[in-house]
Amino acid sequence: MIRIRRGPLLMLGATLAFTIMVACVKEARAEMDALEVIVWRTLVSVPLALALVWRIGLRVKAKKWLLARVTLGSIAMVCFFTAAKGLSVGDLSIVSRLQPIVVALVAPLVLGVAERAGGRVWVLLLTGLLGCALIVGPGLQVGNLFGLYALAATVASAGAHVCVRRLGRSDDPRVVVVWFQLAAFAFALFAQWLLHGSEGVWLPLPPRHLWWPIAGIGVCATLGQVLMTFAYRAERAPTVAAATYAAPAFGIAIDLIVFAVYPTPLALLGGVIVVGAGLVLVFRRVEGSSDARDV
Repeated sequence: MIRIRRGPLLMLGATLAFTIMVACVKEARAEMDALEVIVWRTLVSVPLALALVWRIGLRVKAKKWLLARVTLGSIAMVCFFTAAKGLSVGDLSIVSRLQPIVVALVAPLVLGVAERAGGRVWVLLLTGLLGCALIVGPGLQVGNLFGLYALAATVASAGAHVCVRRLGRSDDPRVVVVWFQLAAFAFALFAQWLLHGSEGVWLPLPPRHLWWPIAGIGVCATLGQVLMTFAYRAERAPTVAAATYAAPAFGIAIDLIVFAVYPTPLALLGGVIVVGAGLVLVFRRVEGSSDARDV
């Protein structure tokens, strides 16, 4: 019998939401800097997130883990939005697929051996890494600065995901999402103040033609955060993180449909390897399977 785990399925939905968000970010980043996009994105996200918790409040038990989550998440967001200006949606999503490797390495060290990935998971993760190398390797070898920003975002995001997994043991996922949106807003305004003084805090309204992309960033970011947080509450961190291997397929489709960017044969080969590894992990046999615990 074949079934889909709830955690990876939720993460699949989060991955689609985040990939659509990246397409909107690329549109906005053509005329706005990364911090401006983050400020306006959080202005949309915060009211949506608050609507989710108006009956349960904002109390958090694991405050240190929340602080680590919002710090790493904010760093990842700035690096990711910066990288979005110079990379295609497909390439950016494929670079981000290094994240499951980092999560699988860090989660057992930080959260305990119960989070350890089994042998089957590691084979699939390393297979996905091979697919990533086929696509981003040449660009990074020639000093692609946007690619380095994407890698930095991936590492910081992996750390944030481990924190989300830990927070799921003690706190409501919706509360975690709200605090992250509030912290990201404060972080972006503070960074604007450091870079541009008091004038940087009072941002002009974006051009009207960018209102829809900015709204899309806020809505998709909130939806993705909620789905991701519930996913990490349901399953072990390496298994959930590996479900994001579907992102390259979403990214390549958006590149084709929205930006008319056609993947190279090497990118297609890498994408097939990456997505295939993720799908094998998400779908598993639960009866008569000797490696069920490895997933």
